[in-house]
Amino acid sequence: MYIIKTIDLEKYHDPRRYTDAGNSIYLDLNCPTYCVTLYCELEDGEDSQYPLEDLLDKYYINCTDVIEEKVIDGKRILIVEVEGSLEKEENLKNIREVANLVGKRVFTYNEGMYVKLGIE
Repeated sequence: MYIIKTIDLEKYHDPRRYTDAGNSIYLDLNCPTYCVTLYCELEDGEDSQYPLEDLLDKYYINCTDVIEEKVIDGKRILIVEVEGSLEKEENLKNIREVANLVGKRVFTYNEGMYVKLGIE
């Protein structure tokens, strides 16, 4: 995945439901969870499951919604909302790290018998 951006969905601007936590991260007052929406372009050979699933595992967060998965001008686009529960204090830190992936490349690679997550 590359050309990663955060997206502020219209639903986040409802003050009865969401509070802005900064850096395109929102606190969902109903759940309560921290959430961020990511726009990503998939590289050749990637699918919508990997490396996203490895990213979710690394940061202990969940994908709550696949908002869009489409092809535009030959580019495979994935827009997903991810969240981290307030039950664990480190979840805001983890969501912030995910929001800071803007402009980076996230990929998986083989290292011997293991598949690893790379971020550059």
